[in-house]
Amino acid sequence: MTDEKLNILVFIESDIVIRHFMTSGALQAICDTHNVKIIFPPVGYRRIRTSPQALDLPAPFEHVDIPEKRRQLWHQRYLVDNLRWKPGSDFRELRRTFRRIVKWKAAIQLSVYGLPLIYNVYKYLTARTIKKYPAQDLASLIQAEQPHILIHPSTFDGFFINDIIDLGKRFHIPSVLIMNSWDNPSVKRATSGQADRVIVWGQQTMQHTMRFMRVQQDKIIKLGAAQFSVYQKPPRLSRDEFCIEHGIDPKNRILLYAGSSKQTNEFQHLVSLDNAISNNMLSNCTVVYRPHPWGLGGHNGSKIVDHPWKHVVIEASMRTYMDQIKSGETTPYMADYARTHDVLSAIDALVSPLSTIILEGALHGKPVMCYLPPEDKSTQSWLGTVRNMVHFEDMFNSPYIPIATNKEELIDNASKILDYVDDSKFKEALIEEMKFFVECPEPDYPRALLATVEGFVGQKKQSTEDQIKRAAV
Repeated sequence: MTDEKLNILVFIESDIVIRHFMTSGALQAICDTHNVKIIFPPVGYRRIRTSPQALDLPAPFEHVDIPEKRRQLWHQRYLVDNLRWKPGSDFRELRRTFRRIVKWKAAIQLSVYGLPLIYNVYKYLTARTIKKYPAQDLASLIQAEQPHILIHPSTFDGFFINDIIDLGKRFHIPSVLIMNSWDNPSVKRATSGQADRVIVWGQQTMQHTMRFMRVQQDKIIKLGAAQFSVYQKPPRLSRDEFCIEHGIDPKNRILLYAGSSKQTNEFQHLVSLDNAISNNMLSNCTVVYRPHPWGLGGHNGSKIVDHPWKHVVIEASMRTYMDQIKSGETTPYMADYARTHDVLSAIDALVSPLSTIILEGALHGKPVMCYLPPEDKSTQSWLGTVRNMVHFEDMFNSPYIPIATNKEELIDNASKILDYVDDSKFKEALIEEMKFFVECPEPDYPRALLATVEGFVGQKKQSTEDQIKRAAV
């Protein structure tokens, strides 16, 4: 712990970052120990629906704007960089994904900007134009607050990312990025330069940060996922209590079908599982369905609520959300990670289309499976676009995570993972495998983050003092 209280600016840019870093308590230790101010985009910014006034924030906050033209130019350059040709199959898949995102006409134009020689001219002209729209409000805030460090929990592609790094270097204030989601280091990054430190989940995302963000290894810190820190605590429900809550025979094995945001036909997948149990292809089993918080139940998700299920129940905390989907409501549901922990602790095994919850289930030592259904392989589907993205590759290659690609494999692999339910050696090996993806800090994420920030600021201060002494000799 440092004796001096640090002045820290924390930049928050979206509801999902609020959920993962603010309401989770990940920043609580820093706010309790130092002088922190939380900075939000202006009121009405599209990625924040939550009002800061409605939150029990651990520090004072302020809204700061950045000229929209400036942000548009940064974003265009980000797209050009991702559409530029680079060798390797992983970069090819990134280009394919971004062509889908920006549509074909824009993809052609932006790809032309990324051609050799043309790209150098494009960068020069863009840099000149960006200077015409200075981030004056943000610069004035930094000059007034005199922070020792700028901290940005981020998806790596949002409102503040480029200007925090840019202004941090201009004012000689270190900047620290903290990854929010699994794909951030491989798919998203600032185009204004590199932060002084990047905090990642584990070994996999450290490698991705080095390859795709071109950050040196000594500038990367493995600290786990802020939103998963609650998983280190005991669950609030026992398995028996969970069974009572859902009307499940506790003698049955519980298979969680966790939905994704990729708009697969989750209704049909549940029908397949329900029929397999009725036909004794999966014995002594109940399926609990938990939709993705913003996946809307997948394609035809509204049909799930009223279907006469025999062996499928909707997870209790998501029933209201499913009723809203049935009524046509499309507002995302900010699920509570403590509740996710309760569910993952109570179930026996998990199946899901591409979703981070596969890692979360495995972190709990529960046998998991990824389902890539054949109807979603076409390039017209979002799953068909993202399934080849690099952050999924290591999961696909893991011997502990089977992949099903059709209905028959779905049932067959579901039966296999249920057979591992009482295998303690498999559980230990699975948890060990997951350390490659997510490391769990000690004693917990808030205090580990506090120690990391204090240690880094101390190093920077000592380095500056040493430089001054050498210059004076």
